[in-house]
Amino acid sequence: MRLPFDLIAALLAVEAIGRMHPDTRLGSAVGVHGALLLFWLAVWLMHELVARATEWRTRFGHLPQGVPGPDGSPPRLHPMEFHARWALLAQAASVLLFAFFLYEYNWPQRTQYWPAWAGLTPERLQGWFGGTYEQGLEWSRRLQRSQLANGFLDLFPFLVAMLVSWIPKLRLLDGRSSSRVKLVRWLGFEARLTLLPFVFWMAMGLFADAWYFGMPFAPEAVRRWASSDTVQAMVVLGALLLFFLAGVPFLIVRLWQCRPLPEGELKERLNALLARSGVKTRAILVWGPSGMGFANACVLGPWGPMRYVLISPGLSESLSLEECEAVVAHELGHARYGHLALLGVLLVGLVSLGTIATQWAQPWSPLEQSALFFALIVVYFRLLFGAVSRACEREADLASAELVGSPLPLMTALVKIALMAGGIQHVYSWHHDSIAKRVERLMRDGLDRDRIARYHARLRRFRMAFTALVALAAACAVLLAMDQARAERRARSGRMPEIVAQDRD
Repeated sequence: MRLPFDLIAALLAVEAIGRMHPDTRLGSAVGVHGALLLFWLAVWLMHELVARATEWRTRFGHLPQGVPGPDGSPPRLHPMEFHARWALLAQAASVLLFAFFLYEYNWPQRTQYWPAWAGLTPERLQGWFGGTYEQGLEWSRRLQRSQLANGFLDLFPFLVAMLVSWIPKLRLLDGRSSSRVKLVRWLGFEARLTLLPFVFWMAMGLFADAWYFGMPFAPEAVRRWASSDTVQAMVVLGALLLFFLAGVPFLIVRLWQCRPLPEGELKERLNALLARSGVKTRAILVWGPSGMGFANACVLGPWGPMRYVLISPGLSESLSLEECEAVVAHELGHARYGHLALLGVLLVGLVSLGTIATQWAQPWSPLEQSALFFALIVVYFRLLFGAVSRACEREADLASAELVGSPLPLMTALVKIALMAGGIQHVYSWHHDSIAKRVERLMRDGLDRDRIARYHARLRRFRMAFTALVALAAACAVLLAMDQARAERRARSGRMPEIVAQDRD
């Protein structure tokens, strides 16, 4: 699973510009369609240029390791690192173009007319639900405020842009995979790995619509109970927690089209490893297609009944049984030492800090608030999340050495994976560190039980202290949100007599 910063930034742009209402004029539909085509063409062209420049550096599909020059000069930037850096710049430019399109053509305001596009006129709604024309008009207005429909339509141009941006990258994959991959298969694979934040956003929109459209049919006592700020805050937090614990693993397993691990020696050894580790899991599944050069493993779910161990076909086909066992032991180390729960704490901390920062920046414009929140996301992930993630990776490496009995199988597995990916062992990863440094640390600490125990103890103390700080920040964020909701309700009630008087005039 990836962290698609461009998709997260696009979501923030939709939220910010949707609140701005810069202009009530919608303009020509032909102009909007032309701007959409130009936007998609610009996105494709930027990523096409990046892919072609990377192809030139890879010397027609080969991915050489960086080697020093004949005069002792340092090695050139690895082609895959070159592609990652320039692709990130292209993604940032795509987000800026998307934000400009949203603002210039009032796209969030335009999509609110989707009931008319779908033929859901007040007369038709009146025929479906009965009642008067005014009631049909009210249902039409309610549909215009649908979080699910508006959220999908607002983000639709950027979703298409993401699909377009993945097309040039396929040529780089053809240089590493054992066979040529079809475009539709490649786009589906990338979408399943990348679009999880969008799925989460749609799930929250569905929950909001169920709450919004269900309230008119609820009893009076339920409506009074649901109008409380405290109840609404607790329901939202409870829904988010339930979705993270049970919904996310369930969705990922189905989005990634996972299937049971075939019977054989590998499954027997992995089941024995699970028994030794004491980690409870629901199943061991095969993850991802074969023949695409994809070699990876992961563990999903912070608790046993919804925890899955995933292993890709490329990993089991390329590594020995001992090396596969060591890689899975690394993933079990994440579950054994609470890293998945720590990920949830990190996300709660981000949301809490974002809420506090937004309240602090209340006098600012919505665009400035969104820019602040996006800057907070970048700093939070690249600094705090990156440092914590690298520490957890080191602890999982040491846990693998403990479970297997030796650091050697994981060391050789990491080297093989780096070679299969194009010799990337010296390429730095902000959330994993370089493979060369991980192998060096395993060689130094993998057999020292006392050093491993001290490292586990140090990270355990950090997790406890960090969880306490995040709980405090979350409590402050909830109180601030409740105060804002009460203030907005008082402001609306204060304006009500004036509005009624204007209507009477």
